[in-house]
Amino acid sequence: MIIWDNSIIPQTNLQEIKSNYPKIKNIEYFANSNNTPLSKVYNYIFENKLAVSEYVTILDHDTFLTESLI
Repeated sequence: MIIWDNSIIPQTNLQEIKSNYPKIKNIEYFANSNNTPLSKVYNYIFENKLAVSEYVTILDHDTFLTESLI
């Protein structure tokens, strides 16, 4: 799982994410206050992080995930 946070002030941290979702392995959290355009974020992730992934799910900041989905 890759989380990209474009907020001026980071909204969370990796330890908080891991403690809230202990079943998810290999979590990466990027805090970037530059408000990077989504096209650049997606391209970075596709080019640098998805070499071993079979699936991609793109979610927005207000997406609600249930425990059963995760």
